[in-house]
Amino acid sequence: MRHSFALISIAAISALLTAAKEPAPSLEGYWKGSGIVSHKGADDRVECRVRYMRAGDRSFSYTATCATESGKYDLTGSVTNTSGGRYSGTVVGGSEGGRETGRVFLIQRGKYLSVSVTSRSGSARMSLFKLG
Repeated sequence: MRHSFALISIAAISALLTAAKEPAPSLEGYWKGSGIVSHKGADDRVECRVRYMRAGDRSFSYTATCATESGKYDLTGSVTNTSGGRYSGTVVGGSEGGRETGRVFLIQRGKYLSVSVTSRSGSARMSLFKLG
């Protein structure tokens, strides 16, 4: 009985150590999701597809295409890892060639990403998941 308990304990500790050594999923890659955009007092549902590309040791550039009932938005920007799974950065773009700028904040939890965007004309909150 003690022998079985010892083997189970060793197996459990080994599994924990292996899991601790595995790196967290990278932000790099394709993400997809939806959320709400608030603009001039009105809320719109938004769907986005984002590609994050490594730009440095702790930074990523990205391109995004988002759509609401009122139009399509092409966005670009960059984010930097501030601690753990938290990132902050900038966003530039808009609909029909508009070039508004804003701030973006990300919280990554594995293959899930919470996104918060603020600009002078509005804000957005989205939940994305990693593809592939």
